[in-house]
Amino acid sequence: MQSNYFLSQLLFASYIYDQPEGTPHYLDREGYEATRRRLDKLVVVPKPLEDFLPETKGIDAFFLSNVFDWMSPPLRTRMCELVVGAAGKGARILHRNMLSANALPRFFTERFVRNDDLSADVMDLERSMMYRRISVGDLS
Repeated sequence: MQSNYFLSQLLFASYIYDQPEGTPHYLDREGYEATRRRLDKLVVVPKPLEDFLPETKGIDAFFLSNVFDWMSPPLRTRMCELVVGAAGKGARILHRNMLSANALPRFFTERFVRNDDLSADVMDLERSMMYRRISVGDLS
């Protein structure tokens, strides 16, 4: 519990501030400073992905946390089309499945090269204990 800030937040609505692993990295002194130094790289876009992605090109990383769990097959297909269209060359993708591991469209899975070792490493770091699968890979 002392090293799982996610679990303490979930159960007690609070982080454990006096423990080394009691908060997310961005809230400890070093993480906060690193985040602050990189704020110029952060872009907040207050609109749905399906509106943002068609007007964007060259994205080098996508972090899609259980996005595909909630979509119907046609919406999953459309989202994959939009991701492929907005992706830069060799874009990295991390997607998580919480409820299920719904099948992604063939045109997407043929281009997504899953890195099994990295996916397993990231799964080992996952603290919420809620995800059934995490996939990390690159678009070819």
